Amino acid sequence: MNLQDVEPLTPCARGTTTIFKTGQWSQKKPFYMEKLSPCREACPAGSDIPSFLSFAAEGDFDHALELLLQENPLPCVCGRVCYHPCQTECNRGQFDQEVEIRSLERAIAEFGSAVPKTMSAPGHSPQSIAIIGSGPAGLSCAYFLARFGHKVKIFEKNKEPGGVLRYGIPDYRLPKGVLRKEINRILSLGIDLESGINVDRKMLDNIKSRHDTLFLSIGTWIPRRAGAQNENSKDVLHGLDFLADRNSRGAHRDKKRVVVIGGGDVAVDVARTALRVCARDVKVTMVAPEALDEFPAIPESIKEALEEGIEIIGGYRPSEFKGTESLEYVRLAPAKVDKDPRTGMYRMLPAKGKDL
Repeated sequence: MNLQDVEPLTPCARGTTTIFKTGQWSQKKPFYMEKLSPCREACPAGSDIPSFLSFAAEGDFDHALELLLQENPLPCVCGRVCYHPCQTECNRGQFDQEVEIRSLERAIAEFGSAVPKTMSAPGHSPQSIAIIGSGPAGLSCAYFLARFGHKVKIFEKNKEPGGVLRYGIPDYRLPKGVLRKEINRILSLGIDLESGINVDRKMLDNIKSRHDTLFLSIGTWIPRRAGAQNENSKDVLHGLDFLADRNSRGAHRDKKRVVVIGGGDVAVDVARTALRVCARDVKVTMVAPEALDEFPAIPESIKEALEEGIEIIGGYRPSEFKGTESLEYVRLAPAKVDKDPRTGMYRMLPAKGKDL
């Protein structure tokens, strides 16, 4: 049989062809909108995450750091302690796993070399600006003002600059050498720093008279009260005071049982620090009104605390600190966290159950 004797097959559709749109629809083209990537939109600092990760992927850490420094004066710090909302919004998480943006930012900040670029402010002449406080807000303010050509002077009451970064974060999370390098890069922009200056009302008026603008960044070191009986006992310490004491003087406390009230990042830092600086056989327990999966602390920090042997009790609050000369025990009452419909603020409420 020859090929020319074969009758070709003729396809025949037995259904309707209306599902195949033709005409004007076939001429339509995609409409592209230029928008921020989800990770960049979620970043509190507004860092251009896709761009600096692109440079890092090519091994160009210097250009990656240069891009980071455009919006973020503290990349070494953020690469270690940021709660990284950018990773939560990462598109890659829809396929397998989100990109480890915080870890990559840390690597770029450590291995890259770049100098912050100066910027011009059209129509504005340089001004003399005083900043009270050298915490993250004060340092960031000084950084951007100096890049715009303003003359900046920082007044700090402590011996070392850094505020909560220096005195409120444990060394195992943010090494002092790393922070010092970060601060020195900011000060290299020509910023003056006067440390050991506790600015009172009279001095504040004097500083205002000698500068065009004043920026107050004194932090929020006033502790929250637990609202329990005998809270003023000498063995009841506030978290930030405990961390500041450890960070400034290396204080060691020979305690065998430590109870930490709270489920946030400061509480986790206090609990893990106590595990390191108290007695060798210390028992550390965290107590918070939230359920464990609702703790406001970074989930990785909670996981690490559990791995280190810290006990965590959710759904309770302290009702009494018992003891006069020394703390004997802490009475815990059932509690829960609820959102106030009037203010939108979270509040702690009593719950059913037995005291511990």
